[in-house]
Amino acid sequence: MSITTQLNAVLTNAFSGSGYSQSSVVAVLSQRADFADYQCNGAMAAAKLAGKPPRALAEDVAARLQARKDLFAEVSIAGPGFINMRLSNTWLGAQTGDLLDEARQGYDLGSRAPRRVVLDFSGPNVAKEMLAFHLRSTILGDSLQRILRFAGDHVTSDAHFGDWGMPMGMVIAELRREQPDLPYFDPATTGDYPAYPPVDLEALSALYRRASARCRDSKDARREAREVTADLQSKRPGFFALWQHFRAVTFESVRRNLQRLDIRFAKGKGSGGRKPGCAGNRDGKCSRRSAHAAADLGEKRRRIHLWRD
Repeated sequence: MSITTQLNAVLTNAFSGSGYSQSSVVAVLSQRADFADYQCNGAMAAAKLAGKPPRALAEDVAARLQARKDLFAEVSIAGPGFINMRLSNTWLGAQTGDLLDEARQGYDLGSRAPRRVVLDFSGPNVAKEMLAFHLRSTILGDSLQRILRFAGDHVTSDAHFGDWGMPMGMVIAELRREQPDLPYFDPATTGDYPAYPPVDLEALSALYRRASARCRDSKDARREAREVTADLQSKRPGFFALWQHFRAVTFESVRRNLQRLDIRFAKGKGSGGRKPGCAGNRDGKCSRRSAHAAADLGEKRRRIHLWRD
């Protein structure tokens, strides 16, 4: 039972025991924490019904409240009849202990039906190490999913990885420029590619930075990256095999980081994993609807996106 509920019951008994109306009796947090923890303004309305000065009525009620030494450290009257209540530290400590013993620590779902919520957060990128600015969305999203589940809601959390589109084309094109003899770039090879990736995450991240710088400075490099992206999204075997390697290398690193943070997702797909048959165009783009298709969670669903600034 909440502190406010218990205080309301005590106040109601104090007003009724003094012969006054309890219709407007309610405990609220004090607007002046230096004076009191809670206050009750019900004496004003009760005084009108009783035909008695509010302060005199408040003094009658306060006298009954002061008898509860176990609950109140101090009960005082302010102004025309405001009842200020300072709670006992001993009583508050006992209340805290009782809450800790409860499964839901005093949280009451009440009559609200559980909601079905989809949380889309974190959003690390393939071919990049997880950076500090990813933590904002990751920690906020995980905090929300924990709070919502604690509140009784049905939560599906989704780590949406940026693994599709032109950045992948940029990296593959850069790797082809630097290591053209790799089997992934031989048009005659359509299978039996190496089981292990040609780069680790550190080398992959460096490759991404070089590719990004080259495309920033060269119109020809951007055109080549768009062409490679379109071929990738059309599932050219060598490019698609590289993309799978890049995903695996990045996902393993992200998994370890999330494990250290004790963060778990119900789902964890990238744009490419949403719809494997999603075909790109020469601009290296995939439709937003396909890339961000939400799982069908029934008629009642809600989606929360935590975008990075």
